[in-house]
Amino acid sequence: MKGIYKELKTIFGSDKVFKDLEILNEYQSDRNLGMVESIVPKYLVYPTNIKQIQQLVRVSKENGYVLVPTSSKPPRSHCTSVPRKENSIIVNFTRMKKVLNLDLKNRGVMLEPGVNFQEFIKTSKEKGFRPHLPLYPYAKKSVVGAALDREPILIPKYHWDISDPLLCLETVFGTGSIFRTGAAAGPGNLTEQIEAGGAQKNPMGPTQFSPFRLIQGSQGSIGLISWATLKIERPINSRKILYATSDDLNDNFDFIYEILKYRLGDEIFIVNDLNLAILIGENKKEIEKLRQILPNWICIISIAGSGAFAQDKIDWQISDIRDYAKKFGVEIESTLPEINEEKVRMILEEASPDPWRLKYLGGCNDIFFISTLDKTPQFDKIIHNIAKNEKLNPLNIGVYIQPLVQGCNVHCEFDLYYEPDNDDEFEKVKKTSIAATKALIKKGAFFNRPYGILTDIVFDNIDQEIITSMNKVKNIFDPNNILNPGVLCFKEG
Repeated sequence: MKGIYKELKTIFGSDKVFKDLEILNEYQSDRNLGMVESIVPKYLVYPTNIKQIQQLVRVSKENGYVLVPTSSKPPRSHCTSVPRKENSIIVNFTRMKKVLNLDLKNRGVMLEPGVNFQEFIKTSKEKGFRPHLPLYPYAKKSVVGAALDREPILIPKYHWDISDPLLCLETVFGTGSIFRTGAAAGPGNLTEQIEAGGAQKNPMGPTQFSPFRLIQGSQGSIGLISWATLKIERPINSRKILYATSDDLNDNFDFIYEILKYRLGDEIFIVNDLNLAILIGENKKEIEKLRQILPNWICIISIAGSGAFAQDKIDWQISDIRDYAKKFGVEIESTLPEINEEKVRMILEEASPDPWRLKYLGGCNDIFFISTLDKTPQFDKIIHNIAKNEKLNPLNIGVYIQPLVQGCNVHCEFDLYYEPDNDDEFEKVKKTSIAATKALIKKGAFFNRPYGILTDIVFDNIDQEIITSMNKVKNIFDPNNILNPGVLCFKEG
């Protein structure tokens, strides 16, 4: 143990290597309902460049240690940065905070993994671009981490591929090899590419091989990322927000499909009364007051404009949206009771000081998957029925539905809120989550981002040949299984 500690200090410097239990205990678990066994890691390191990452992989292989990456500050969730082996080293990327390149002409930005949403949004305002954001992202969450995890972004008409906004990557595989994906692979090094006008925007390749698709969603089990390029858009000058409300979830689906088809609006998503109240409200009392006066279901449609004709664009889009609303018998509102438009703008453009899902009761377990919009009502019914069977209060379930890939499918999310100190509620949420995942899979829910103990449920319903193939791929890029072992279906090592 002393040998590897000395090597780590040589690689990173003594100020970036830690073995104190008080510090390491912070990494042994996260908000995961106790679904992953708590194990204290052996060391914590803070890399600052790719050479250090490469040396770390080599040293870990030689000494029989495994690497668990993290790039966001706590509170963390979903078990992706929880050690599952006793010989673990936490690789904390939060000190890699450089914006390496910004190409406004080609609408791309190159970031290190430690850049968080608060810093990214501040940079976007200073430099004049519009970032692609998840719904009211946690300020201290890694931008690159969110993109690698395929967190849904808010603007379906700019969502061309399920991987967006992620573009190119630089990674160190478990073999120790450095690899750049897509256009960043060459010809030429990055400096030569940028000087020649290259923007590292095409994620496909090199050749017919697109390894970024293996890395994205792998939860740190294929490679460690030193930078990524992401899509950005032109800055907006003005914005108008409309609301399509309904008593039942499926009342406005025909209208929503229509505006998605014609790419009207920018940010478009559906929430129930509880989730909108949590997003807007400041505390539990205010949240409960808001949800009492809000409609059951709210589709938020934001129309944004850029440049000299920004208002003209907003006006004609509003006119078209109102025409389609009239055609399908949908009521379009410009305001909602007690809802300040500035606060709605904030959840679209700003970062939340704390994770918004923790504002209400302090705890939340989110169940999310991919489906199509028309199937979401049956999933909502399944969740509520199971919650009732497990004696979990169905009024504490939030819903968030985000159209993806220009409306071809949706991210469907159910947020189960609970008080962390209430052991009874804790167990009810855990049982509901497990039972609901099993039931949802049977009804066609596609869990493309499985976490924790729910991962085993998902992979139990997958053909064994797929699991075998995934392990073969893992063995190519990480033959010693030193990168985050235990996530997904990678259990050995």
